[in-house]
Amino acid sequence: MENLIFIIQFIIIALLTGATFGYILLKPMSQVKRKQYLFIASILVPVLSIFFIVRIYPMVQTIIISLFKYDPIKAHKPFKGLGNYIKLFSEDEQFQSSIINTILFALITVPANMLIGLALALLLQSHKKKSSFFESLFFIPYIAPIVPMAIVWQWMYSPDGVINHLVMALGAGKVAWMSLDMALFSIMIMFIWQMNGYLMLIFLVGLRGIPTMYYESASIDGANWWVKFRKITMPLLKPITSYGLIIATLWAFMVFSQVFVMTQGSDVAPGAAVNVLVLDIYQKGFTYRKMGLASAEAVLLLLIILTITLLQLRLGRERE
Repeated sequence: MENLIFIIQFIIIALLTGATFGYILLKPMSQVKRKQYLFIASILVPVLSIFFIVRIYPMVQTIIISLFKYDPIKAHKPFKGLGNYIKLFSEDEQFQSSIINTILFALITVPANMLIGLALALLLQSHKKKSSFFESLFFIPYIAPIVPMAIVWQWMYSPDGVINHLVMALGAGKVAWMSLDMALFSIMIMFIWQMNGYLMLIFLVGLRGIPTMYYESASIDGANWWVKFRKITMPLLKPITSYGLIIATLWAFMVFSQVFVMTQGSDVAPGAAVNVLVLDIYQKGFTYRKMGLASAEAVLLLLIILTITLLQLRLGRERE
């Protein structure tokens, strides 16, 4: 099946490439225009072909695999149709717990990332002289490699780590940050710390794009800070807010590395208490070799993200 799909994709690419260049060469047009079209096609066709191979083909293959009882090392792969999807919702408790954990993760981290990112942007906008240094400082966690940062936070959360030393210095006892009850929320704190720098930056770009004359006019009319924020800042930041909301939601639903790394060696490594959708897909596919179930779960994740994104875009347009 894999070889057949592989052959089909190259036939499609070859046909589309031939049709594109054939259309340009055969259509009546001036030599200058033909050369321009050939130049554009020679750049776009390889890029689109790579995009098809790297993005579209794996997506199609995942959808196809989700319809089979697919074990990579077994030759026989019986067709199950929607059986994998039905099994996920009716029998798979691990999948169900991962759905709950992922939704909880999104409900907490998305608003927190948005609010903290906006608050930091407003703070830096009001202190422009020191803005450059703090912009870099807050943005570093976002561009830093995820795995080393997760290992550092795992060490900080250990019983004798830095965070517990700070807690004890304040007069409280040690906290089991990576215990069954606390692990998911501890990872949320690390995730928020790592990601809100990007949202801060895009909010800051939006704030700097708002003409100062609006604020000056509002000041003349006697508007205070809150009125300016509610009547000027937030309405003009709506496109940035919509984009940030979509990005933050995608991050939350696709979280994997932080959970995978930080739970290794802990009491919940990696148990149902911290199981999220992408981690569950990884375990089913590469630990238990249930690629059909893993692919079905990946398709469901795609549909969830697509639905949420379209809803956010529609709501954002209605508000505008």
